[in-house]
Amino acid sequence: MMKSFFKYIAYLVVFIVFQLYLLDYIYTTIYVNATPRDKVSWMKSMKTQDNFDYIVLGSSRSIHHINPIQVSELSNKNGLNLGYAASGSFEIKLMLKAFFKNNSAKKVFVQVDENFNNIKPKKLAQVTWMPFIKEKDIYEEFIKHDKIYWKYKYLPFYRYQKFEPKIGVRNVSLSLINKTPNFIENKGFVPIFGEIKIDKPISLKIIRKSNINFKEIIKFCNSKNIEITFFTSPIYNQKNNFNLLSNYLPNYYDLSNSVKNKKYFKDQTHLNALGAEEFTKIFTQYFLTEKP
Repeated sequence: MMKSFFKYIAYLVVFIVFQLYLLDYIYTTIYVNATPRDKVSWMKSMKTQDNFDYIVLGSSRSIHHINPIQVSELSNKNGLNLGYAASGSFEIKLMLKAFFKNNSAKKVFVQVDENFNNIKPKKLAQVTWMPFIKEKDIYEEFIKHDKIYWKYKYLPFYRYQKFEPKIGVRNVSLSLINKTPNFIENKGFVPIFGEIKIDKPISLKIIRKSNINFKEIIKFCNSKNIEITFFTSPIYNQKNNFNLLSNYLPNYYDLSNSVKNKKYFKDQTHLNALGAEEFTKIFTQYFLTEKP
């Protein structure tokens, strides 16, 4: 009787483990091959060796601020906005290196502000990399910061359970039915709407020390003869001196006060759609218009 019971338990355990490996394989295959639902999957789906004039990297303060379609209309330059929410220096580095595996660009623009302070993976931004953490180069970057990433790589289906709201069944289902997010049509740009209600000053703290991720980004671009520019996009009623970043970042531009009118802001750190149109003009004139 006991022997049969333990045999049943053993079969059950084997069955469950098999199911977890199977689900892990299915989910990962969908993320690699089906319609992308996030910026990382979209970038990794680019396997045509396209040659772009530029790419923009950063957090939501790049994704909502620079419209590549408008840039193209103003300058005939072909580019992509690869910024995504909460992305810090670690995720920017991953995006840069992963993009240049299969594609190329003449110029790289990195939006930098308080993300200069951050070195480790950010809780929200790291999630979209989890389907790809079994890739050697991606895993090696993550494991430097925390042993927890060993579990995400080696425990079958664990990462999809852990981050289910972001990379779970809903996202997988939308990929399978070819539900394409709007940012793909807009070359990575996502407009937001509304107007700021508050008028108080804001100050973002920059820590006076170098950032190893940005050092690696600079070294990577230099090794491939890619022109790299760092910039800070508009902030409403801000009281910072971002120019100290020029001590650590080459080719840095402080554009935090380049847009000032309240009507252009969704909140203090994000431009609305009208503000993005205004800033895209400024960005294009600064960096992508041929000088006489």
